[in-house]
Amino acid sequence: MSWLGDMIAQETRNVAPAPVAVTFRWFYENGFLPQNEEQWKVTSRPKSKRFIENYLLKRFGEAMLPDLDKFALQTYLNELAPNFSKSVLTKIRVYFSRFSKRPWNWNSSARIRSQSSRCRARARK
Repeated sequence: MSWLGDMIAQETRNVAPAPVAVTFRWFYENGFLPQNEEQWKVTSRPKSKRFIENYLLKRFGEAMLPDLDKFALQTYLNELAPNFSKSVLTKIRVYFSRFSKRPWNWNSSARIRSQSSRCRARARK
């Protein structure tokens, strides 16, 4: 094994591999949060995390990522609409869409490539 391979193996020996099918909570804690938390303002981090935990993780935390779609979101928003402001509902939709733009099947780079090529093809039209 090369020097770099040895170093990578040493640094990642205690890191658990991503499960084949992950829950929304697992993805939030192990994928979304580490990648996005540093981009949020220091003062807004606790509020953003609390909002996601209260409105998205409580409802969808144990759901498998492939099972989450626009229909699940819209059903949830319809339930909340009578009791919450439009700004809260919009914020839920925005955060949900940020999660749904992530490649959920991390082992499928072909799926990601095909999605990006479809986007480029649409942009050319």
